This record gives sequence, structure tokens and C-alpha cells, in this order.
Amino acid sequence: MRKDVIEKTGSLPYLDIKNVLASEPEKLDFVLPGLLAGTVGAIVSPGGVGKSAYVLAKMKEISQQGRAVYLSLEDNLEMLKHRMHALHYSSTDEEKALIEDPSRFFIAPLEDRAVKIENDDWFSMIKEIATNSRAIFIDTLRKFHNSNENDSSEMTLITDRLSQIAVASNCCPIYIHHTSKSGQGGSQQASRGSSVLVDNIKWQQYLEAMTEAEAKVFGIKNMKHYFKVGTSKINAGIQPDPTWYKRVSDPRPNFDGYYAQEVSFNKEVEANNNKDGEYRI
Repeated sequence: MRKDVIEKTGSLPYLDIKNVLASEPEKLDFVLPGLLAGTVGAIVSPGGVGKSAYVLAKMKEISQQGRAVYLSLEDNLEMLKHRMHALHYSSTDEEKALIEDPSRFFIAPLEDRAVKIENDDWFSMIKEIATNSRAIFIDTLRKFHNSNENDSSEMTLITDRLSQIAVASNCCPIYIHHTSKSGQGGSQQASRGSSVLVDNIKWQQYLEAMTEAEAKVFGIKNMKHYFKVGTSKINAGIQPDPTWYKRVSDPRPNFDGYYAQEVSFNKEVEANNNKDGEYRI
């Protein structure tokens, strides 16, 4: 029985408001700012901006709370290994210990598997790993189903399955999705396909490459290293300001990965910007 909800056979359940107001509410459990535990989210981006590196950075953050899971459905395994080396190299000793612990940082390389959420076996397997996890990142949505992304009925079935996983496990499935050709990242409807991919979820972030106008304002010359992350949909809380990230190459010879580093544009960053090398992936 749900707390503070009165349920009687043959009647609609109703909230016991008097009882609710008699005590303070429980603190909301956020996995990421604005993303409540047990809800579905999305990260949308054009290709090549840095979404995979950003996801790994968020996994490192979430691993301090509990297990973060990454279903890598697109990336070549060798590329993924280079990215993990770069992430590990850039981390503190405490963070490195979490990254090395599969009970906190779990990566499933699935490029060679036909993972489809419509399949009951895959659904059960993902539902099981969601148990005792804080978040599952699905990279990318297109590789995660066999349905028509422009069909609202078919996409409702996909989002419903993700919602079932979220509610059953109190975990957050977060799918990575591409923007449409005409989509603007800051718009809720920037993602490719049916509008239910936004309407049926509770939280959506977007990634955008730095523009020439923004680079001019910040005094940045190597603008292709930078991308902006904003929140275009948030159902719990106030919409946060966008943040900036920089793609930083692993400086070691024979290591070709890069990691995403959050940055703020102050005089020191601007002064050091021109010293940075090119990213390689």
C-alpha cells in the first residue's frame, strides 16, 4: 500500500492530504540535477559532439552514489578501451577505485549483440541489472529497438518498457539519442523521431557544439574542443543553467582517447586555451 494514499475497493484512491501536511515530506532522491530516481531520461546530441565522453563523466559522478551502468551499443571495443584509459588517467585515486569496481562502474560492450528492448529476454536482463543500480545509460536508442521511431504508438511501447524498468528498480534508464537534422538542441523537440520520445519521459539534456559567436565571446580559438550541456526538459525542480565541457586528449603516447572535463570561462581558462593541443578522436 502506498503511504498517505487511501484505497478502497470499487473507489478511486485518494491522497490523505491532512496526513500529508502533518509532517515534512521525504527528501527527493535525485540521481542527476532534476532527474528523480525511478524515472526515464534522455540525452540528445548531434553526432561527434562528445556525448559518449560526457556519459562516462556522468557515470563517474553517479558511481559515488551507487552503480552506474553503460550499455555501449555503437562504439568499437578498442575505441571504448582508449576512452576508459583517458577517463581513468584524468581521475583522482578515489575515482579510479570506483571506475575499477564493476559494482559501481559497469560497462557492457554490446556492439556485436542485437539488443532489442522489445525482446522479452533482453527486457528481463536489463530489468535485472537495473536492480541496485542508480542509472543505466543506453547508447544509442536507435540500436536499442527494432521499431519505427516516427510512429508514436511504437515509440510509446518503447518508453513504456523503460518506465516499467525504472519503476520496478528505482533506477533511471537514460537513452542517448540523436537530434533531428533541423532540431535545435535547446528545444524539447530537438530529438529525432516521434514527439513521445520527449513527452513520455521526465528529463532531457542536450549537447551542442560551441558556435563561432560563443567562441568570440569567451575568447576561445580552438572552439571544436568545447560543447555545451543544457537541460531542455525537467519535471522536478528548476531548470539549471547550461554548463560547458572540454574534450581533453589523453596526453600519453599510444593512447588515443579523450575525456570530457567541465570548465568555466574565466580569465585563467581563456589565457591557457591557446596552449592546448588537438583532440584525436
